[in-house]
Amino acid sequence: MMVSQLATAISAIRAAAIPYTIIAGDQGDDTFRAWIAAFLPQATLTVWPACGHFPHLAQPAAFARILASQECSPSGGTPA
Repeated sequence: MMVSQLATAISAIRAAAIPYTIIAGDQGDDTFRAWIAAFLPQATLTVWPACGHFPHLAQPAAFARILASQECSPSGGTPA
């Protein structure tokens, strides 16, 4: 059931052309990158070396800068 829910969510994000930022450690392989390109073509994938599976813990300040630079308002306007 979880796989079905994930597929539904990814399809909705793709169909809505919602900008999507993925920050990953360098643990991912070419298969992961190809999957992202195929299923979320509007996604921006940034790979940080030596971060493993938790780049937000390995480089919290850099992660916070990227998060703060994103449009986070559900209405599409400027966050309050």
